[in-house]
Amino acid sequence: MDFCVSNPSKCLNNGTCIVNYTLNITYCMCDQCHEGDFCQDLRRQNYYNTAYINLIMYIVALSISVLNNTMCLELFLKCRLIRRTNSGIYLIVYSILCLLGSTLIVMDGFVIYDKGTRVFRNDSHGRQRFHCIVGVAGYGSASFLCIWFSAMVQLERGLLLFFGATTNFSRKRSIIISVLLFLMAIGCSLPLIVYNCGWDGNRHIRPFQIALMFFHICIPILIYLIATILTFIGFARRIYAYGLEKHSQPRLFMKLIYTHLFIFIPPVVYSICYGLFNLVAKYSDPHKGYFPCGISTPEYIVKILLRGLTGLPFTITWLIFVYPSRVYMSEFYMNTWCGQWTAFVVLRFRRYLLKKKSVPRNNEPLDDIEDNNADSQIMINDSSSSA
Repeated sequence: MDFCVSNPSKCLNNGTCIVNYTLNITYCMCDQCHEGDFCQDLRRQNYYNTAYINLIMYIVALSISVLNNTMCLELFLKCRLIRRTNSGIYLIVYSILCLLGSTLIVMDGFVIYDKGTRVFRNDSHGRQRFHCIVGVAGYGSASFLCIWFSAMVQLERGLLLFFGATTNFSRKRSIIISVLLFLMAIGCSLPLIVYNCGWDGNRHIRPFQIALMFFHICIPILIYLIATILTFIGFARRIYAYGLEKHSQPRLFMKLIYTHLFIFIPPVVYSICYGLFNLVAKYSDPHKGYFPCGISTPEYIVKILLRGLTGLPFTITWLIFVYPSRVYMSEFYMNTWCGQWTAFVVLRFRRYLLKKKSVPRNNEPLDDIEDNNADSQIMINDSSSSA
C-alpha cells in the first residue's frame, strides 16, 4: 500500500511525499523555504550572511561617526559663543549620544555575529539579555534622545529670536531639560529590560509600546515645527523693524522660509532614515520576516540599505548642524584644528586644479596660448582704462 497516495495531504506547504520501500518509511521533501517532518516550519533565509554584513556596516558607520562627531565636539567645546548657550549644551550632548549610539550598535552587531563562539559561550539567555539591553534599549534610547535634542536646539533658536537675546544666556534650563530627558529615556527603557524585549506578544503592553513610539517621534517633530515658525516670525519682525525690507510681514515670512530651507534638514533626515525602514518593515510578512526565504539579491540590497539608514543621523552631525550655518562654519575654520587643516587641504586642492588648468594641452600650440593670454591682457587694460 502506497501511503503517499492514500494521504496526499500529509506534506504541507507544497512538500513532496517520498516513499522509501527499503526501510518501509515515508518522509516529506520540502522546498528551500520550509522545514520540519511535514514541512510545517518556515525557514529563514540563510543564503546571505546578514549578521556579517551588518557588522561591517556598523563598523564603517562608527568610523565615520567618530570623525564627524569629534570635529563637532571640538567646535562646540572650543567656541565660547556656542559653549555658553543652551543650544551649545544640547549640541554637545547630541554629539556624545551619537558616539554612544554608534558604539552600542557595533557591540550588539558583534555579539549577534559571534553567535556564542567567543562571547556568552553556551549562554543563549545572556546573549539575548545583552542584545535587549545594548542593542534594543540602549541604542533605541540614544536614537530617541537625539531626536529630542535636535528639537531642543531648534526650540532654543526660536526662543532666542522670538523673545529676545536674554533667554539664551542661562544654561540652567538646558541642563535641567537634559536631565529630565535622560530620566524619561531610562523610564521608557525599563519595561523593555524587565520583559527582556519580549513584549511584542503581550497584548496588555503592546498599546503602551505604540504610544511610546508616537510620543518619542511626533512630539519632537511638533516642537521642531513650532520652534521653526517662531524663528521665522522673529526674523521677520527684526528685518521689518530695521527697515531692511519693504514687503509686508507675511510676505517676508514666506521669503524667509524659502531662503532658510536648510533649517528643515534635521527633521527631513530623521523622517527619511526612520520612515522608509519602518514603512517597509510594517508591510513585510511577520511570519516570513524582514528578510524572507528566497529573497532576490536586489530586494535584499535595498532592504539592508534601508535598515542601515537608521544609523545615518549618528554619522552626519556635522552636515546636519554645522555645515548649513555660516556662523558655525566660520568658527569651525577659524578656531578649530580640524577646520584649519580642512581649509588648508581645500586650498591646496584648489591651487592644484588651477595649476592643472593653466598647463597647456598636448595638442594646443604654445603660440595660440600666448596670443590668447595677450588678448586677455589687452581686454583687462581696456576695461581698466575705461573705468
